[in-house]
Amino acid sequence: MKKALITSLVLFGLCHLVWAGASIDQLMRLELASSEYSADEEDDNFSYPVSGNLDDKSYKSSGRAALYSLILPGSGQYYIEKGFKSKLFFSIESGLWLSYLGFRKYGGFKENSAKGWAVMKAGACADNTDENYWVKMTYYDNRDRNIGSEQGYNQMAAVYDRENAVLFPETPEYFWDWDNPEDRQKYRNLRNQSKTAFERADITVGVIIANHLVSAIEAFFSAGKHNRHLEFADTGFKFKYNVKPSLANPSISISLTKNFY
Repeated sequence: MKKALITSLVLFGLCHLVWAGASIDQLMRLELASSEYSADEEDDNFSYPVSGNLDDKSYKSSGRAALYSLILPGSGQYYIEKGFKSKLFFSIESGLWLSYLGFRKYGGFKENSAKGWAVMKAGACADNTDENYWVKMTYYDNRDRNIGSEQGYNQMAAVYDRENAVLFPETPEYFWDWDNPEDRQKYRNLRNQSKTAFERADITVGVIIANHLVSAIEAFFSAGKHNRHLEFADTGFKFKYNVKPSLANPSISISLTKNFY
C-alpha cells in the first residue's frame, strides 16, 4: 500500500513537471514571437533594467520655455512645471496691467475734469481739439490782450515771438477768459494730475516689458536646471538583469551599473 502511494506521488510529480515544462516552453515561444526573436541569433538576449530610461523623462526645451514667458510671463514656468513661479509672474503681470489701466483711467478723468472746469470758469470751448489751446490756457488769463494784471496770450506771444508768433484766431472756438487767478491755478493743478497719471502709465508699460524679459530669462535657466536635475538623477546605480531565452541553453545574468556624465 505504501509503495503504491509513493509510486502515485512520483508519477504525479513527473506529470506536473512535464506539464510545467510544456507551459514554460509555450510562454517562451510566445515571448520570442512577440519580440521577433530569432533562434539563429544565439547572442541576442533580453535586458530588463529596473531603473527608468532617459527617454521616458520629461525634458524641457529652454528656448520654448523662454518664448512662452516672453509672450505671457509665467507660461514658461508653467511649461516646466514651476507652479509657484508661474503664479508669481502671472500675478505681477496682471497687477501691472491693472495699474496701467487705472493710471490711464485716472488721467483721462482728471483731463476731462480740467476741461469742464475751464468751460465753466473761463468760457472755454469744449469742442476744441487743439491741444495747444488747452495748454496755453494753463499759463495765460485770457486769449487776447493784457488787462490790468491779467496776461493775454496773443499779445504776449506777439511781443516775445514777433514774426514767429503762433496766434489763436479771434473766434469763439479759441476764446477763454479766467474769472480769477485761483480758478486758473486749479485748472493747472488738474492738468498736472492728469499728466502725472499718464506718465505713470507709460512707466508701467516699461515695467511690463521688463517683467516679460525677466520671466523669459528665468524660464530659460530654469528649464536648463530642470534638465540637469533629471540627468543627475540618472547617474546613480542601476540594477539590471538579462535573460537569454535559448531553449537549448537558457541563462540569466545580473549586473549593477552606474552612469557617469
